[in-house]
Amino acid sequence: MQTLLPVHSIKWVLSDSQKLNNVTIEDQQWLKNEIFPKMIEDGITKVARVVKEDIFTYISFENLVETAYNENAFEVKIAQFSSVSSALAWLRLPE
Repeated sequence: MQTLLPVHSIKWVLSDSQKLNNVTIEDQQWLKNEIFPKMIEDGITKVARVVKEDIFTYISFENLVETAYNENAFEVKIAQFSSVSSALAWLRLPE
């Protein structure tokens, strides 16, 4: 299986999703079934997602992550933030 990120030893990912629309049901299934398992395979341990301040987007993504944790023994830590600086600060915290 092809790796998600072609560079080796990447442990953390910062996703700036501020300009994205809501995550559709199809996107949620793709993330849960394709991307999340690849994160585990590739050794990614933390993902910081920066989002626009929209409670619906925030909650729907939180529900997606919770479902992934429950269904797949998903161990990658994922957190959402309203700024890149706060996301980077969280990524730099010791695990």
